[in-house]
Amino acid sequence: MEEHIIFEKIDLIQKIIKEKDVKKILTSEDLSFYQTAIDYIKEKLNNTIPSLVQESDLTNASNEIESAVSQLNTYVGNENTGHLKNSKNSIISASNRIKNLPTLIQDSKFNFSSEIINFKNSVSEKNSEFDEELENLKGQLSSLDDEITDRMTELNSVKEELSEKQKEIEKLNTSFEEQYESDRTKYLEKLEEQENSIKSNTDNLVQYLEKKKTEASKIVNVIGNIGATGNFQKIANDHKKDANLWRFIAILFMAGLSGLIIWAIIGLGDSEFDWTKSLIRIIAAAALSYPATYASRESSKHRKLENFNRKLELELASIESFIEILPEEKKQGIKEKLAEKYFGSTLDQFEDADLKSDKDFSLQSIERLFKAVKSLKE
Repeated sequence: MEEHIIFEKIDLIQKIIKEKDVKKILTSEDLSFYQTAIDYIKEKLNNTIPSLVQESDLTNASNEIESAVSQLNTYVGNENTGHLKNSKNSIISASNRIKNLPTLIQDSKFNFSSEIINFKNSVSEKNSEFDEELENLKGQLSSLDDEITDRMTELNSVKEELSEKQKEIEKLNTSFEEQYESDRTKYLEKLEEQENSIKSNTDNLVQYLEKKKTEASKIVNVIGNIGATGNFQKIANDHKKDANLWRFIAILFMAGLSGLIIWAIIGLGDSEFDWTKSLIRIIAAAALSYPATYASRESSKHRKLENFNRKLELELASIESFIEILPEEKKQGIKEKLAEKYFGSTLDQFEDADLKSDKDFSLQSIERLFKAVKSLKE
């Protein structure tokens, strides 16, 4: 029986209530309750008849004591009075189980007077702890008062420094405002000077740009005239080349025509005149007259077109200078009239005149040819 675990549980709970931290938390009544219950349980177990005790009764009592230990530890951890109450209930339940165990009939060694003395000692010990804790609190309070005094002294010093800094800030603020107003006035004066200078420079720049605009307008007109008249100059040069080529061809045909006519005239002086040969020569000469006339006409046409394009180039190049000062509407009207005059009709007139001249020349050549043949027959 002495080896049962209940004795370990009793020693454990007795050890717990003697710990310093637990004594601070438990009241003197609580400490007296646990100590009295432990002494009672130990006394009953010592007087129990082992052969009549069932192990299950001891085990149940041990479980109650274990539950009391667990609840007491929980109360020490969170100081929830519910756990303390549960712990006491478990101790009471264990005491009731121990009370029913069979014991020897003898004088009990349990002394209530000693328990009362123990209670008084517990109360006295608790009061001593309270007094000690009170003295500690008084010492802490005195230290706290000293610390508060030091902090108040520091606070007053900080207030004085803060007041001085406030004065310095106000002084700096006043100085800053004065400096700001001074700098602002100077800046506005400089800004006004720069504004006047910029306006003056801008006016000069605008005048300069207007002048350059006028010059650029003239240059653009010149460039535009060159662009507009450049093709006419190229066309005139091409017509000049074509006119010279057709002139050379016409000269060749005319030379051949003249040679045949001279040859026919020389044949008239022969002793034996063959009018058939002379007629053939005259017909050949007449045949050469048409390509010669065509080449001459083409040369004349290209020459006229050359002169026309050169004249058109000069007029278009100089027209902008004459109408520059006129309003834009009048400029457009003049340009429309010039477009009707210069473009699309003159070339057709040249072609119609050349065609008429070519027809007239061909009829005259045929008439002359027949007259020459008739005179030879006579």
